[in-house]
Amino acid sequence: MCRNLFALQQTLTSTITGSREMALDNAKQFYELCNQVLRQFAHDIFLMHLLCWAFRNLQTSLVELLRKARCSPKQNTNLF
Repeated sequence: MCRNLFALQQTLTSTITGSREMALDNAKQFYELCNQVLRQFAHDIFLMHLLCWAFRNLQTSLVELLRKARCSPKQNTNLF
């Protein structure tokens, strides 16, 4: 989208107006900001899913460790 705005601005500058259109600069900056925000949002979602996955694996491991500790013939309170 930003490339399209830049191409449109170049076309307008060279053929029609002869000067840069500030509104197109603002539109380009807006779309660049939106793109950056969306990339950061996607990254944050990825990290959230990664943390949830790690938490589930940790939870499963702890449950398994506690289950093994309860089933062991020795009643050892030191799990580590």
